[in-house]
Amino acid sequence: MKKFRAFTLVELLIALIITGLVAGSVITLFFSVFKNYEFHQDITEAKQRGQIALAVMQPFIMNAGLGLPPSAADFRSAFQWSKNGTTYRLSTLFPGVSGDPRNFAHFFQLANNGETINSTSAAPAFWVVYSVPAAAWISGGGLEALPGVRTNTAKDSDSEEFTREIQYSGSVSSQQLLAVFPPSTLKSWISFPASTPSFPFTVSELGTSKLKLRSHSSATGNMIPPLDELHYVRAAKIFVENGMLKINRLDGSGAQTVADGIAGMWCTFDSDGDRILTVRILARADARRGNQTQSGIEGWPAEAEAFWGRDARFRHAVVSRSWRIRN
Repeated sequence: MKKFRAFTLVELLIALIITGLVAGSVITLFFSVFKNYEFHQDITEAKQRGQIALAVMQPFIMNAGLGLPPSAADFRSAFQWSKNGTTYRLSTLFPGVSGDPRNFAHFFQLANNGETINSTSAAPAFWVVYSVPAAAWISGGGLEALPGVRTNTAKDSDSEEFTREIQYSGSVSSQQLLAVFPPSTLKSWISFPASTPSFPFTVSELGTSKLKLRSHSSATGNMIPPLDELHYVRAAKIFVENGMLKINRLDGSGAQTVADGIAGMWCTFDSDGDRILTVRILARADARRGNQTQSGIEGWPAEAEAFWGRDARFRHAVVSRSWRIRN
């Protein structure tokens, strides 16, 4: 008879050990791939949130200071007017008395939050006064062949400011521009980027094809060239609060959330040098990963880390962008 031989116990043990090693290697590899996918998914999500935040604030930065005085002193004086010997300021930009921390010091101002300005070159927030293009241009036919409009050719004795009526072509939105004096909101103010020198104006009368402007500047020779585009003057305070990027457009609606998952923002600006603004956004992923920790984050300054702190159970990423403030 033919004899059959079964596996010995030693052979079975060796086979089990080899199978266990192979299975362990496969599981370890699978777990490593899964953790790597999880890591990149979190970082990608965080970066997308940071890019959204930068994209939302870019229009405000790109239009900062258009048609506005380049110096801080001229900027502050441009938004004030005199009447019967008394000087008034636009309360939207300059609330309270001189020195109030809510005051704008310039059309671009680093800040600590939505209420307090910051005089250093690095800060967690910024405020900006900017200009929004309107679908209207100064009409060349209404200039009587003059090379431009000199806004201080007539003086209003009651307001002690200079006024001039000009014609325009195109469309001006009555919802975007309020023709009232004295101006109580930014919706009464306009600017012309090509005017020389650059100063804002208030609109006291708004018609279908003409505007009555008031110049609050003490400078002489304000010229508005023909075909220069009319811009609405606006302002915004951009800051991070409770993990959300918020923008207060100073129109009475309050601060609005424009991006969530934002753990911090850090802005650097050299106002006296190259005028380069760099904004760094620290964004986090949505999922909390238990007790997992994340050490230092590349691109996030130590002073920003000390100011904001962070929850190490979330994965974070830094997204940054730089702009040159043109004015």
